[in-house]
Amino acid sequence: MKLSNEFLQSNFTWAFLTHKEVGGILQGGWKIGAKVWKNLPDILRRSRVTPGIRDYVNSTVSGKEIPTLSHEEAKELGLLSGMDLLPRTDILQREVLAPSVFLSSQWCRHELSVPELMDIFDFEVRVQKGILR
Repeated sequence: MKLSNEFLQSNFTWAFLTHKEVGGILQGGWKIGAKVWKNLPDILRRSRVTPGIRDYVNSTVSGKEIPTLSHEEAKELGLLSGMDLLPRTDILQREVLAPSVFLSSQWCRHELSVPELMDIFDFEVRVQKGILR
């Protein structure tokens, strides 16, 4: 369907939607154009899912062993943990506090792995499998 200027001017609106509002952990959002519907507020309802970085870290990714830390201690060391959201910048350089099945303390710090980042950025499983072959 080709959008005409008349349609865009009369029945069109912009809505801002954050990744967190749809159940993600990125601190970003999108401006989405949509036709004006009577039930648009119902469609733009926030997700009831409240994930944090802990939902994306993998316990089988190796890293530097560290002792068990509280969220505050992890934050003091610059680590993302628990219900933290991913910052808008320096994503590849940020380290996370992660459980580890390989270490005696059961905790490590590591940069996010490619599979973890693909989950965070909502890559479909089919696409992830194609990339990771």
